Amino acid sequence: NNTRDLIVANQAKLWYFAEGTTRPGFQEWLTVLNPNLEPVEFTVTYAFGAGEEIKKGYRVEEESRLSIEVNKEVGEGHDVSVVVDSPLPIMVERPMYFLYGGAWVGGHVSSGVNRPSTTWYFAEGYTGAGFEEWLCLLNPGEQPATVKVEYLTSGGLLKEEQVVVQPWRRHTISVNQEVGADRNVSLRLTSDQAIVAE
Repeated sequence: NNTRDLIVANQAKLWYFAEGTTRPGFQEWLTVLNPNLEPVEFTVTYAFGAGEEIKKGYRVEEESRLSIEVNKEVGEGHDVSVVVDSPLPIMVERPMYFLYGGAWVGGHVSSGVNRPSTTWYFAEGYTGAGFEEWLCLLNPGEQPATVKVEYLTSGGLLKEEQVVVQPWRRHTISVNQEVGADRNVSLRLTSDQAIVAE
């Protein structure tokens, strides 16, 4: 009941995930918890860097969990962002498992965010040997989003750039490529439209 009360109190009906991929070596899932005392039919929109987004409907029974294998839903070889839209409060997380570069085995799970924002901050980042840092952006709106990305180090502002993310598109930035090797780096993002960053 504590989980149900928390989800219902937060009115968590929308979930946004900027990161996600079905490239070779990656397996992406969405896990959905329905704490309600009735079934919930909800929609998932899958957004890509190019091409049309894909919308699919799902049903999760009352007080139950549903697992969605994103690789099977959208096919292999895609960088994909996700928006989950439900008429009732639900909880959604995104587990990912990987064999990265044929060498690194691992996995992680992330909760989505419940609303886009025009400002995002990331304190942690590192581009040293053996590390790859990626910034994933999702524009879930109907207008192009102009996003300023500022790269901050212990010496202050290192670099800034501007990118435009089209409506219902995912945009990916290699931080290593932007700032170079061996950097401890933080990020500050400001956008003229509400976006999701991860």
